[in-house]
Amino acid sequence: MVIPESRSELLSWLNATLDLNYTKIEQCGTGAAYCQVIDSIYHDLPMAKVNFQGSSEYDYMKNYKILQAGFTRHKITRNIPVDRLVKCRFQDNLEFLQWIKKYWMENKDETEYDPIAGRSSSMNRGLSTATPTTKTVGRTSVSTTKKIEPRNALPSTDPNRKKSSNLHNPRLRGTNSSSTSGINKEVYDLKSQVASLSEELEEYQIVNEGLESERNFYFNKLREIEILAQSSMDILNSKGTSGTDNIDVTSLLKQVQEILYSTEEGFKIPDDNDENDENIQPSTVLETPRKEDISMLDEETF
Repeated sequence: MVIPESRSELLSWLNATLDLNYTKIEQCGTGAAYCQVIDSIYHDLPMAKVNFQGSSEYDYMKNYKILQAGFTRHKITRNIPVDRLVKCRFQDNLEFLQWIKKYWMENKDETEYDPIAGRSSSMNRGLSTATPTTKTVGRTSVSTTKKIEPRNALPSTDPNRKKSSNLHNPRLRGTNSSSTSGINKEVYDLKSQVASLSEELEEYQIVNEGLESERNFYFNKLREIEILAQSSMDILNSKGTSGTDNIDVTSLLKQVQEILYSTEEGFKIPDDNDENDENIQPSTVLETPRKEDISMLDEETF
């Protein structure tokens, strides 16, 4: 039997994985951390839209919509109890965080993930982590070291030593790190846009295929009726008015009706149309026309 992890263990894992400083399980109720855990696995959630600083259930619901879309895209069958999680209650979020960590352990690969770059959108720019404090301490120590240096110290003439000192310059490292984070964010946003556009394109292709199939279906019906009508006109034109005696009008109308109501193989008529179909009385449709109606067929063209 697997023993559930404690609150402190879960918080330590979450803060280490996402570079956060959460102090309570209830903070996970915003849904933002859950989104980024899944994003660390698949790298395709639109983290620019995830709000880590939301202050209302309305903001939280937007985060959970993004999380649910990720679950659907990757066929994760776990139910998300959004109505309970957004209340930011301890027990509900503890249970869901335990499952999130278990899923992360089973599916995360060795690919590196930069959580800070993932949160570097406009709405999350003010999110605090432990990283800025560390950088400040580093800058202070460098500044202090420079003040202690004697003013009359001669610069080194060894070119190799000069290059080595440049490589270890904290300012240069900070610049490279900043530019890399910016590039990662741009790549991240572009991947999210590509994924969204691919989904839209797939939906449009499905709709287009359905419309083409429907167009061909009704065109074939009209073509069959045209052939049937043309053959009847040929009989009337070849034998004159007396040719009407050789045309079974009831049979002709039945054939037209069969063409109209025919369906493709595998097609099932929806239940909500059954009642409307029952209201149609075949006897009224197939009623034998009068002679004067038949005589009008000579004047019609197809």
